[in-house]
Amino acid sequence: TLIQQEKVMHHRKMFHDFSDHSLPPPPAALHCLAALASDPCNQVYVISGRSASDLEACLGNVDGLGLGAELGFMQMRPRSGKWLKRELSPAQERWKDTARPIFERFTLRTNGVYMSWQESAAIWCYHNADPDYGRFQ
Repeated sequence: TLIQQEKVMHHRKMFHDFSDHSLPPPPAALHCLAALASDPCNQVYVISGRSASDLEACLGNVDGLGLGAELGFMQMRPRSGKWLKRELSPAQERWKDTARPIFERFTLRTNGVYMSWQESAAIWCYHNADPDYGRFQ
């Protein structure tokens, strides 16, 4: 039963995907996150594809909340105040140098698109382009 499982578990871990939601979250959501994070039996993390600075700006003041930016590439443990970044090899660090010219070529030839660069990702946004042509690229 759930009561038996709760007695065995020392900490409940909760993860919430924040990728498709707008920033900042509504006050009711912040209140719920704060309530969950205040329980010492819970470890609450919000995981998002957004940047570390975006997440920290809107959720960094929720005490006890852990954050996972760029889908977990960067992490801030609850109450640490410090971002941890996944370790990369030198070859992995240079991926942007290889990818940038390719993305720039397709961006220049497709009206309405733009690039967004993160620590771990290159995002080619074609939402404002002609839908068929953008997908075709």
